[in-house]
Amino acid sequence: MNKEKLNNLSKKVKPFIVYVARMVIVGLVAFASFYQGKFTERHKNDDVIIIESNVTKVNKNEVNIAIDESNNLIIIDNESGKYTIYQDSIGQTIFKLYAKNIWRPETK
Repeated sequence: MNKEKLNNLSKKVKPFIVYVARMVIVGLVAFASFYQGKFTERHKNDDVIIIESNVTKVNKNEVNIAIDESNNLIIIDNESGKYTIYQDSIGQTIFKLYAKNIWRPETK
Protein backbone atom coordinates (compact mmCIF):
# COMPACT_ATOMS: atom_id res chain seq x y z
CA MET A 1 0.00 0.00 0.00
CA ASN A 2 2.85 2.36 0.68
CA LYS A 3 4.24 1.64 -2.76
CA GLU A 4 0.91 2.56 -4.34
CA LYS A 5 0.75 5.84 -2.45
CA LEU A 6 4.33 6.55 -3.39
CA ASN A 7 3.61 5.80 -7.06
CA ASN A 8 0.50 7.99 -7.04
CA LEU A 9 2.42 10.80 -5.37
CA SER A 10 5.29 10.53 -7.85
CA LYS A 11 2.82 10.61 -10.78
CA LYS A 12 1.29 13.82 -9.41
CA VAL A 13 4.59 15.50 -8.47
CA LYS A 14 6.65 14.50 -11.53
CA PRO A 15 4.93 16.92 -14.00
CA PHE A 16 5.36 19.73 -11.50
CA ILE A 17 9.09 18.97 -11.11
CA VAL A 18 9.51 18.81 -14.91
CA TYR A 19 7.68 22.15 -15.26
CA VAL A 20 9.86 23.80 -12.58
CA ALA A 21 13.04 22.38 -14.16
CA ARG A 22 12.04 23.78 -17.56
CA MET A 23 11.31 27.20 -16.07
CA VAL A 24 14.67 27.20 -14.27
CA ILE A 25 16.45 26.36 -17.55
CA VAL A 26 14.54 29.09 -19.42
CA GLY A 27 15.37 31.56 -16.63
CA LEU A 28 19.06 30.63 -16.70
CA VAL A 29 19.19 31.01 -20.49
CA ALA A 30 17.49 34.42 -20.26
CA PHE A 31 19.88 35.54 -17.52
CA ALA A 32 22.93 34.30 -19.46
CA SER A 33 21.73 36.08 -22.62
CA PHE A 34 21.19 39.31 -20.71
CA TYR A 35 24.61 39.05 -19.05
CA GLN A 36 26.29 38.28 -22.39
CA GLY A 37 24.65 41.35 -23.95
CA LYS A 38 25.82 43.58 -21.10
CA PHE A 39 29.33 42.13 -21.26
CA THR A 40 29.53 42.62 -25.02
CA GLU A 41 28.24 46.20 -24.80
CA ARG A 42 30.69 47.05 -22.04
CA HIS A 43 33.72 45.63 -23.85
CA LYS A 44 32.76 46.50 -27.44
CA ASN A 45 35.32 49.29 -27.80
CA ASP A 46 38.20 47.71 -25.86
CA ASP A 47 40.24 47.10 -29.04
CA VAL A 48 39.77 50.63 -30.37
CA ILE A 49 42.94 52.68 -30.17
CA ILE A 50 42.47 56.43 -29.95
CA ILE A 51 45.35 58.31 -31.47
CA GLU A 52 45.71 61.90 -30.45
CA SER A 53 47.23 63.93 -33.22
CA ASN A 54 49.24 67.05 -32.60
CA VAL A 55 48.46 69.60 -35.25
CA THR A 56 50.97 72.41 -35.47
CA LYS A 57 50.18 75.53 -37.43
CA VAL A 58 53.27 76.82 -39.22
CA ASN A 59 53.71 80.18 -40.92
CA LYS A 60 55.74 80.63 -44.08
CA ASN A 61 58.48 82.59 -42.36
CA GLU A 62 59.02 79.81 -39.78
CA VAL A 63 60.03 77.08 -42.27
CA ASN A 64 61.92 76.48 -45.49
CA ILE A 65 60.62 74.03 -48.05
CA ALA A 66 62.92 72.06 -50.32
CA ILE A 67 62.91 69.04 -52.60
CA ASP A 68 65.86 66.64 -52.65
CA GLU A 69 67.28 64.65 -55.57
CA SER A 70 64.75 61.84 -54.99
CA ASN A 71 61.84 64.32 -55.16
CA ASN A 72 61.16 63.95 -51.43
CA LEU A 73 59.58 66.98 -49.80
CA ILE A 74 61.69 68.46 -46.99
CA ILE A 75 60.31 70.97 -44.49
CA ILE A 76 63.03 72.65 -42.41
CA ASP A 77 62.29 74.53 -39.19
CA ASN A 78 64.21 77.82 -39.26
CA GLU A 79 64.58 78.13 -35.47
CA SER A 80 65.78 74.65 -34.52
CA GLY A 81 67.12 73.40 -37.84
CA LYS A 82 65.15 70.18 -37.47
CA TYR A 83 63.61 68.86 -40.65
CA THR A 84 60.96 66.43 -41.77
CA ILE A 85 61.25 64.43 -44.97
CA TYR A 86 58.05 63.37 -46.74
CA GLN A 87 57.75 60.76 -49.47
CA ASP A 88 57.82 62.12 -53.03
CA SER A 89 54.14 61.32 -53.62
CA ILE A 90 53.13 63.68 -50.79
CA GLY A 91 54.96 66.60 -52.40
CA GLN A 92 53.42 65.77 -55.78
CA THR A 93 49.95 65.60 -54.25
CA ILE A 94 50.38 69.00 -52.59
CA PHE A 95 51.66 70.46 -55.86
CA LYS A 96 48.68 69.05 -57.80
CA LEU A 97 46.25 70.50 -55.25
CA TYR A 98 47.75 73.97 -55.57
CA ALA A 99 48.09 73.69 -59.34
CA LYS A 100 44.43 72.73 -59.68
CA ASN A 101 43.39 75.76 -57.62
CA ILE A 102 45.62 78.17 -59.58
CA TRP A 103 45.00 76.91 -63.12
CA ARG A 104 41.89 78.31 -64.80
CA PRO A 105 41.06 77.70 -68.43
CA GLU A 106 40.81 80.83 -70.54
CA THR A 107 37.30 81.85 -71.41
CA LYS A 108 36.54 83.05 -74.96
